[in-house]
Amino acid sequence: MVLSSTLNMYKNMLKMARSFPPSQRLDSIQRIREGFRLNISETDPQKMQELLKHAQSTLGYLKIVTPRQAGARSQEGVTRIVFGESKEQPGRAVSNWTGKNMDPDSVKRHYQSLKRAGFKDNSHAKGGAF
Repeated sequence: MVLSSTLNMYKNMLKMARSFPPSQRLDSIQRIREGFRLNISETDPQKMQELLKHAQSTLGYLKIVTPRQAGARSQEGVTRIVFGESKEQPGRAVSNWTGKNMDPDSVKRHYQSLKRAGFKDNSHAKGGAF
């Protein structure tokens, strides 16, 4: 159990470090490898748990500072289906939402929520009377 979680932690940390800018990438990968190799012969379960906890904390930090990859799930949500089938691929529904534009259903739901919450306009932000 500890070995598999250690290997998963090692792989995840290296994956995050590989997406760093080239000026920081080699140094980060080297530090991760040295850290894991330094403690490879550790047999004390309590010390291993402590090291894994520290690695988990470091992985959380790496996730925060790692730049996002372009095109990696830019938008997710409900798609609006337009009636009809794709002429190129029969049987496949056609959608007008490509991920490059906003999902019309999400926009409609957003405006309905604003209206329900009592936001009618932004005159309060401009300094106008209520």
